[in-house]
Amino acid sequence: MPDITWTHNGSPINTSSHRMQLSSSGLSLTLTNLLPRDRGVYKVLISNSEGSDNRTFSMDILFPPVVLHNSVLNNTRQLGDNITFMISLTQSSNPSPNWFVFHNHIPLSETLYRSNISRTKDIFMVTRNHLKVSDGGLYTCVVNNTQGSDRVTFRLDVQAPPIVDTFSALNTTRMLGENATFYVTLKYTPNPMPAIAWMHNGSLINTRSDRMQLSSNGLSLTLKNLLPADGGVYTIFVNNSLGTANATFSMDIQVPPVVYMTSTLNSTKQMNENISFSVTLRHTPNPLPTITWLHNGSPINLSASRMQLSSDSLSLNLTHLGISDAGWYIFSIRNTIGTEVVKFFLDVQVPPVVDTFATLNSTKEFSENISFYVTLTRAPNPLPTITWLHNGLPINKSGSKMQLSSNILSLNLTDLAVSDTGFYTVLINNTLGSEKVMFFLEVQELDN
Repeated sequence: MPDITWTHNGSPINTSSHRMQLSSSGLSLTLTNLLPRDRGVYKVLISNSEGSDNRTFSMDILFPPVVLHNSVLNNTRQLGDNITFMISLTQSSNPSPNWFVFHNHIPLSETLYRSNISRTKDIFMVTRNHLKVSDGGLYTCVVNNTQGSDRVTFRLDVQAPPIVDTFSALNTTRMLGENATFYVTLKYTPNPMPAIAWMHNGSLINTRSDRMQLSSNGLSLTLKNLLPADGGVYTIFVNNSLGTANATFSMDIQVPPVVYMTSTLNSTKQMNENISFSVTLRHTPNPLPTITWLHNGSPINLSASRMQLSSDSLSLNLTHLGISDAGWYIFSIRNTIGTEVVKFFLDVQVPPVVDTFATLNSTKEFSENISFYVTLTRAPNPLPTITWLHNGLPINKSGSKMQLSSNILSLNLTDLAVSDTGFYTVLINNTLGSEKVMFFLEVQELDN
C-alpha cells in the first residue's frame, strides 16, 4: 500500500480540522466553508517501495474586503489643527480592493489642497491639515472589489472661536426719527454655536421693543424712528467656549429744538407785579442750541436785577414790573438742525397819578387869560378818560374861549368874564384808579 501525503503551501494539512476531510482512500481532499487562508498550493505525494508520484493543485479564494478602523470614530479638533483617519483590512482581500473617501457624501480628491491620501495594499490613510470649520462633518472611507464592499464613517467636529470680519461704521450720526443699523460679519461660523448679546450704554437691549429688531442670526441690530435716548454706545458680544469677539459702535442723534409747551402768550399785569415767560422743549436739542431773549427787538438787559434767566435759559423772570417792561418778548432757540421762535406779549397796566399841576387858586381881571394844567408821573394804561368840569358841569368845549390841549391835560381860557369865576375840576380815571384836581378862579371886574 502506498503512503499518501497532502500539503498546503508546503506544510502538512491538518486533517483533524473539521473543515478538511480526506476520502477513505486518501486520494481526495475536501475543504468546506473556505476561508482566505485556504488559498494557495495543494500537493499530494503518493509513494511506495517501487517509486513515487505527485500532483499539484492551485486554488485562489475570492472574498470581499472587511474594514478595521484604526482611528476614533468621533473626533473634535480646533481651528488650524490637523487630523488623520486610518483604516486597515482584517486581511488582504482578493482581488485587490479599490479605496474611496467621501466628505459629507462628496468625493474627496487626492489632490485637494490641505488633504493627503495614502494607501498600501491593506492600509488607507486620509490626512487633513490646517482644519477649517467647513472641514467638519462626516468622512466615509469605502473599500470594494468584485466580491463586495465595506466602509467606515468618522465624524469630525471642528471648533472655532468667533472672529469679527467686517462691520458697519463705528461712528455714525443720525437725525431724530431716522433709522439706523449696526452689524458685524464673522470670518466663519463659530463652533460651538455662540451666545450673542447687544448692549446700549452698558445695559442689555430690550429686543422686544417694536423699534429694535435683531436679524435672524443676531449679528445685525436695526433701530427705527430714533429718539434722543437712542444715542450713545452700542456693543455686540459674540462668545462661545473658545473665545469672545466684540465690536463697539457710537451713534449721535441730532435733535432740532421743538417747543412743546409755553406759558401764557398774552399777559396783562399791573405795576410792581411779577411775571415769568417760559417754554418747555419736547426733547433736549443736539447739538447744544443758542438761546436768545429779546424785548421789543433788543437783547434783554440781564444786568438788571429785576430780570433773571433760569439756568437752562428757558424761563425769563421779571419782578416789580414797570410801564417800560410792556411790549413783545421774543424767545429764540436754534442749533444747526433747526430754529424755534416764541413771542410773548406783556401789557403793564398803570393807574393815573398826578405829578404836578398849575396854581390851585387864581385871581384874574376881566378879559385876561389863564391856563389850568396837570402832569402825570407816567402815561396811564389803559388810556384814561379825562373830564373837565366848571362848577360841577362839563366844560362847553364848543366855545371859542375854552380850549383843551391835545392830551386834554391842559385847559386854556381866554377873554375872561366874571361868569368864568368858580371851580374847575379835572377828573382822570381808568380801570385801575382815578385822580382829581380842583382849581379855583376869581375873575374881577374892572372899574369904570
